[in-house]
Amino acid sequence: MSLTGKNNIYKYVALVFGLILISIISICFNFSLLASLFLVAGFVGLFFVQKHPLETILVFLIIRPNIDMIGTKPIFQNTNLLINYNAVMVILLIIATGIIFLNKPAKLKKIPGFWTGTIFLIISLLSFLWSVNLSSSIAELIRILSIFSVYFVASLLIDNKKKFKKLNIAIIISAILPIIVALAQYGLGRGETIFGEFFIRTTGTFFYPNSLAFFLVLIIGILIANLSSTQNNISKFNYSFLLGLSLIALLSTYTRGAWLGVIIILGIYTLIKHRKIFFLGGLVLFVVYMFMPVIQERISDIIRLEPFSSLIWRFRLWGDMIASFVKRPI
Repeated sequence: MSLTGKNNIYKYVALVFGLILISIISICFNFSLLASLFLVAGFVGLFFVQKHPLETILVFLIIRPNIDMIGTKPIFQNTNLLINYNAVMVILLIIATGIIFLNKPAKLKKIPGFWTGTIFLIISLLSFLWSVNLSSSIAELIRILSIFSVYFVASLLIDNKKKFKKLNIAIIISAILPIIVALAQYGLGRGETIFGEFFIRTTGTFFYPNSLAFFLVLIIGILIANLSSTQNNISKFNYSFLLGLSLIALLSTYTRGAWLGVIIILGIYTLIKHRKIFFLGGLVLFVVYMFMPVIQERISDIIRLEPFSSLIWRFRLWGDMIASFVKRPI
């Protein structure tokens, strides 16, 4: 029997063993049917990584933003540990990244920022030694590791224009449902009311408005780049239409940091490419500010420094953390 044939047998044995193990765990911990099927789908997906690594990662990028809110529901929970759907997806991504790296170990060192990222992750790991809350530190490290995983894998796998186009399309597709849900929430007056705020903020498919907002900043930047590079009229219309919907959805989140990010992106783009639009855009922003009291309220919070605003809460938190760092830097 050939080596390839033996490897296939080992894979099938591992697959069957893994499915049996998931079944046993699901029964022992009384997982729901949905949770069990989710674990099975994720485990089976890992077996596609070797043959279709890029496609597997792209599917993850499409699915992840669309289940963020649902993903916060727990699969397993006790007094010391909570594992939800989002956590499982992140762990599966990290495992998939490891599988991809094992297939291309020689190329790892050539990834831009690989050593910098590795040193940062090692320092983050060492921080466990003086962590106030170990479980929270582990969760944060896994979250950070998943971000680096996407970057490292994308740098490793995307080495031509065709693959880059696939990534571009996948990211845009991932934004369609969150935008539709956000606009529906905006139209129906649904969403989340934050303590101390009198307006409703849309969340889309995300758990929190800020998450949707900064996700849309990325999408808006990509759409602007595509719009400026394409010569196809149909593509221009599609990008423009989706860009308009994205801006409305972003506005409905009432996230000031994301607003500022998009203003900077649009400002730089129009100043370089379309200077007439730059000045027109400034006028449009002024008109929007004058006729939308909610936006006036969000901006005035920054100027007045309201004692119960989220901005003041952040300043206090940063001050506490700086004081803790000065007291015990290591």
